[in-house]
Amino acid sequence: MTLPLIFGVEDYEKWSFGQVAIWPGKMTLRQYYYQMLLTNLYINLSLNQSTEMLQRVGVKNMYRLSKGSFKAGIKYVKLMLNANR
Repeated sequence: MTLPLIFGVEDYEKWSFGQVAIWPGKMTLRQYYYQMLLTNLYINLSLNQSTEMLQRVGVKNMYRLSKGSFKAGIKYVKLMLNANR
């Protein structure tokens, strides 16, 4: 069985954990990245109680987590906008 790859097997620089490597079967690529963005926002904004997280990890680590979440969100917006081109 051949998988419907988005990138060629030899395109090593394009393979990463943040990008889809196999075409989604039940939605468009843009819809997939949109759902990933929503999931990221849900987990980092509503799922984690900010006061509880602040007590657990401290201000410095909370800042680092927020910064990383923001960067991931920007990446998914860019991927979503460039999907299916």
